[in-house]
Order: sequence, then structure tokens, then C-alpha cells
Amino acid sequence: MKIVLSRKGFDSSAGGCPSPILPDGRLRSLPIPDEHSTIKYSSIYSDDAYPTGNLVESLTNGKISASSLAHLDPDVDLNSRSRDADWRGAFGQCGVPQSHLEQQGVGIGDVFLFFGLYRRTEEAAGKVVFEKGSLEEHVIWGWLQIGEIIRIEEGTPPPFEWYREHPHVSHPKCGNNNVIYIASESLKIPEVDSSLPGSGVFSKYDPRLKLTAEESNNPSLWRLPSWFSPENGKTLSYHAPDRWEQCQKYRDKVLLKSISPGQEFVIDIGDDTTAKLWLLEILAVSQSVRS
Repeated sequence: MKIVLSRKGFDSSAGGCPSPILPDGRLRSLPIPDEHSTIKYSSIYSDDAYPTGNLVESLTNGKISASSLAHLDPDVDLNSRSRDADWRGAFGQCGVPQSHLEQQGVGIGDVFLFFGLYRRTEEAAGKVVFEKGSLEEHVIWGWLQIGEIIRIEEGTPPPFEWYREHPHVSHPKCGNNNVIYIASESLKIPEVDSSLPGSGVFSKYDPRLKLTAEESNNPSLWRLPSWFSPENGKTLSYHAPDRWEQCQKYRDKVLLKSISPGQEFVIDIGDDTTAKLWLLEILAVSQSVRS
């Protein structure tokens, strides 16, 4: 079994700012702009107290408007838009990043953990703005366990009617190395019980979702369980042994100078029960933080 740490959403280069930890504590991943999309920011969480269109206008100081087009991918939140009854979460990839996933052997049953750059926000003069003095941090915001893998060829109709708006179906320049990963209906981890759906988002911020080491001002310095370390026989793709060091504060943790920017980092956990339980504990946060 493999875990894929997948960086998605706004950052300094795509969108120009972090995604927000909302004033009520919720996480909101802002999808990057995409002029080829058919989905407007204003149509994402449009009936929420914090519509995505309003957020991007405020947090980018008007550089991105509510009517701009968004690359809504990964699309893993049932409640972000109006959905068909048989909708399932989906994530698309193409080009070099997709080749990397293929080379790493990512397939059915493997799990994407989506993370992004975040910063706390507050309300001021009727708008949501970044909280003064708050730091940027990498936070896990969603997941998808692969149930199906569908290759989208140019000129081929989408396999499901409800995916016609997905960027990797509607985008004219994805090319032939274009794949959509469709979520399993429910989460299945070998030898571990779970009642979670095959994809979803973490509704609120929780310290257990934070990758960035609490003692660091650099969001790309991560603190991870020690089983991630190459010294324990595992390899996180793109991360050489010299990027790791023992965490002095917590002996069961390691520090990682993570690659930035990057897209997909893959680790094969095999049958490691400790790693499976960590994954389940992370995913279980989705239930414990719901209001």
C-alpha cells in the first residue's frame, strides 16, 4: 500500500497567497486559477457563509475575481457544489507528475493525502483577511483512496456524465498522458477497520493535520513520524537521506526539509501496521473535528 502526499491549492506562485484557515476554524483549499476551466470561483461553496468567490477576491486584493475560472481538482468535497446522486471524488493528473505516479506504481487502493499552504484569517471591515502575525504552514486538507483509474484520451467522451466539468476532461491541453483517479466508495485499509468514505475533506483545522514543525518559521520543514525516515527502510520519493534528521524534541519523530515546490511524494508502507494506523488516525480527524 502506498501513501501519496500531494500538494494542491493556492500558494505564492499559483494564486499568489496561501489558502485560508477561516475565522471559524474551517479549512478551505482554494483551487488554482485555470482559464480553460468551466467552473467559476463564485460557484464553489456559493451558499456558504464564506463563498469561495468572496474569499479569492479579498485574499488576493482583487487580483482574482469571483467570476474567474478555477481548476477544481482535486474535487473531493461533496458539499462544495451541486452533485449528482452517484457522484464520487476525483483527482486528475497528467504530464511529468503523472509519469512519476506511474513509475512509483501508484494504483488501486493507494491513498492520496492532499496538503497545501495555509494561513490563519480574521474578519475586518466585512472581509476575510490574513491574521496579522500569523505564519504560513503546510496542512493536510483532504484525501482520496483510489477506486478506479481512468485514462482520458483526447476526443473520447468522459466515462461519467457528472465529470464533464472536471478540468482533466474539459481542458483542451492535458494531452494523452491524462488520468483521472476516482475515489473508492468507502475507505478500505488492509487489516484495519474503517467506516470512512473513499474521499473527503477535513472540515476544521486540527494540529494533527499540520505537517510543518511547530518550532519552524519555514512551512517546508516538516515533522513526521519516525517510520517515514529512510533509516527505517522506507523512501519518500524526491527526498534524499540528507534531507532527514532526528527530531530532538520528540524521539519518535523526524524532521524533513521537504521539496518545494513539488506535487506528489510517494511512500510505500507495504504491510507496516504502524504506518496504516497513522493513516487511519489522520483520516479519523475528519470525524472528530466536525461540528
